[in-house]
Amino acid sequence: MKISRIIILILFLFSFISNESKGQFIQGYGIAIGVTDCNETWQFKDLGESETKWFHLGTNAAIFLEMGDYYNIRWISEIMYNRKGALDEFPNNIFKNNEITYISWNNYAKFRKELDNTTPYIIAGGRLEYKLSTIAGGYRDSMVNTPQFATIHACISAGVGMEFFTHASVIPFIEAQYFTDLPLPFCEAYVNSSPEFQNLHIRNLGIELRIGFKFLFHGGNSDKCPPVYVSPGAY
Repeated sequence: MKISRIIILILFLFSFISNESKGQFIQGYGIAIGVTDCNETWQFKDLGESETKWFHLGTNAAIFLEMGDYYNIRWISEIMYNRKGALDEFPNNIFKNNEITYISWNNYAKFRKELDNTTPYIIAGGRLEYKLSTIAGGYRDSMVNTPQFATIHACISAGVGMEFFTHASVIPFIEAQYFTDLPLPFCEAYVNSSPEFQNLHIRNLGIELRIGFKFLFHGGNSDKCPPVYVSPGAY
């Protein structure tokens, strides 16, 4: 319930901004939903060993602003809800689900090219993730105790998408992104340097598939066809 109230509040804020911005710097806002195919890499640095835990299928949802005055380059800032994690495999084909739920603030550069009926784009940037909850299914039976994943950490992502032209101010789109934590300070989901945990480092990585709608603000110069100049005497 708290998450739904936050989303409603942010949507109301976006609508208010749309009335104030006149579509100049802020081009529009949007919503997206999708699925998250996440894996985890467990690296025991003291042992020189690593393990990949496959894959947890979760869900994601986001609301975003699209900003910028450049025709082919935009800035995307979004709030995203994401369910990551992995499956633990045990003898006798027993699988247990481990799930980590995050809410993140994402900021991307979006490189776009308008065509006749579609607008393909490339998107890349960083995320600041806040852990909401952990469901420890298989962690209890793993070789270590239940990891206490970092409350806040950063990661990166990149992907491609396609917007579809309509004759309205609502633009549907599809998008695929690859995300990964990095082996850097503040950029891993879990780090425990104690001998008991064999200097364990855990990172999330995977793919997100999303569909959504972008709502254009009226009054701006973007998302319009470039001007067409007609030579004198053409008619």
